[in-house]
Amino acid sequence: REHRQHRHSTGKDRLICHLFEAVCAFEMKLNLFATQLKKGNLTHFPTCQEAFAHKNYNWSRHSCVLEDLKLAFSARFGQFRNEQATLQLLADPFSVDTETVPGELQLEIIELKCSTAMRTKHREMPLLEFYQSLDREQFPNLFANAQKWISMFGSTYICEQMFSLMKLNKSPLRTRLTDENLQAVLRLATTSLEPDINQLVSERRFNIS
Repeated sequence: REHRQHRHSTGKDRLICHLFEAVCAFEMKLNLFATQLKKGNLTHFPTCQEAFAHKNYNWSRHSCVLEDLKLAFSARFGQFRNEQATLQLLADPFSVDTETVPGELQLEIIELKCSTAMRTKHREMPLLEFYQSLDREQFPNLFANAQKWISMFGSTYICEQMFSLMKLNKSPLRTRLTDENLQAVLRLATTSLEPDINQLVSERRFNIS
């Protein structure tokens, strides 16, 4: 379960609002697990349920471990709870109360909510693409706010990915790998490239024999 949670809450193009939602969901699950364990309910622990099917075991002591883990999560991500309203604004600007957002965003939020086209884009596009599609002149403050929060963890993920790939490629078996070649390998490995084959072919001049 912990491994699945880690995969769900990390990765490329995962925005900070999505990560916070995953953390909140995990904390709620921990609370559910702890409550059920106190009652001996093993619904979400199938392995334990199978192993102790015919044994009378006191599971209440294990619920304390889950409660401690929940407290650790709350302490670790407490700072983000102070920004919960801002993260909600980032995730769904159409659902927030206009009077509760910062003053410089209020008029832009009203214009955004009244735009059928933008509401459709928000519903059909990935969140990152939605903010990229904002008119910078019409929504300058809203775009700047999104840019600030979206870039918060994106650069962190790229750095982690870069160091992981560097360690993988600079192995003892590749002692002749130059810095120039390593840079090229890392650039290819960390960049999503989709070559336009038709465009490349159209730009070439072929000699017909």
